[in-house]
Amino acid sequence: MSSLQVFSRPEVTAVNKSLMAIAGRSALLAGQLCSSPRPLRVFWVLRHLVLRPGDVRHPYVAYNLTETEIPNCYMGGLELRRLQVEDSGEVLLVVKNAHGIADALFLLNVTQASSFSASHASGELYPSVLFTLLIPVCLLWLLHRAIDSS
Repeated sequence: MSSLQVFSRPEVTAVNKSLMAIAGRSALLAGQLCSSPRPLRVFWVLRHLVLRPGDVRHPYVAYNLTETEIPNCYMGGLELRRLQVEDSGEVLLVVKNAHGIADALFLLNVTQASSFSASHASGELYPSVLFTLLIPVCLLWLLHRAIDSS
């Protein structure tokens, strides 16, 4: 007796659909795709580029698909190295099989790293450190006082 096989259009899920990153660093977008039959085409689309798994176009690396424990499902990854603020925006993972096409949308927000600047030197950091240390000490003092008075 043979097993029943179900064929349908692919399903694609953005594992980290909204990602914040710092300029100059790297980010990894991960997508899970399930496809029976196997996918015919898989593409990462960002800005002006289309990458297939295994493609390396500096500073972007589209990793080969890896099988998961779930039958007919795979993980794909796109690494963006040395991010720039201009890399912010939408990234699309598109999967096509014999029964249809599906996609997952990722939102990437790249911001400049803030430096330890004059704002911290001017004392903005001091109140937050003071309250972070002072509140637990005050609570402990009140707790001991309540225990001593009972």
